[in-house]
Amino acid sequence: MWFAYPENFHWNLNAEQGYGTHFSAIQLYILGLVVLITASIDCGKEADWKKKLPWYLVASVYFYIGLDDCVGIHENFIFWSGSIIPESTIFHFIHEWLWFYIPIILVVVVFLSQFFLKKFFYSPRIIITMFVALSFWISVILLEGLAKNIVDPMGLDYGRLLIGFEEGSEMIGATLFMLGFSKHLKNILERKTGETT
Repeated sequence: MWFAYPENFHWNLNAEQGYGTHFSAIQLYILGLVVLITASIDCGKEADWKKKLPWYLVASVYFYIGLDDCVGIHENFIFWSGSIIPESTIFHFIHEWLWFYIPIILVVVVFLSQFFLKKFFYSPRIIITMFVALSFWISVILLEGLAKNIVDPMGLDYGRLLIGFEEGSEMIGATLFMLGFSKHLKNILERKTGETT
């Protein structure tokens, strides 16, 4: 629909309040809930906070990104930094919010990588699914970095194509994360069923 009706605001993937944004936010909230459900089964009710905390941090990552998609928190960094550093060519070469988010993104990528390797070590298929999903999300950041001064000046069609790839990568990544956590949950339930029979 983004390519078929590019002038329609509701189908504009680059619009913060379009259908794509709402879909992405809902998808991320559902992903966060899947993580919490998986955590409750994986840890059990009697588990201490030390065991549950990594799961809650993972869920918080997805919930925060969903919230950011929904209300456009990162957009505020663009307006804020424009008034603080108006003259800097280097700072404004990429979307300004990336300068603030990249250190956080690096920490989150390392944290998620360690979490996936530790939790899903028993299943190479789940690990591959999670790292492919993470690769899609990293590609979103790279595409965002290219957008402002490299792709956008090339014209509307190139910009539309980049935005389609970027938003599509985010949604495919979230879907793969959901599949990975769901598969882990299924494995836990099957193991517990096998132990009780």
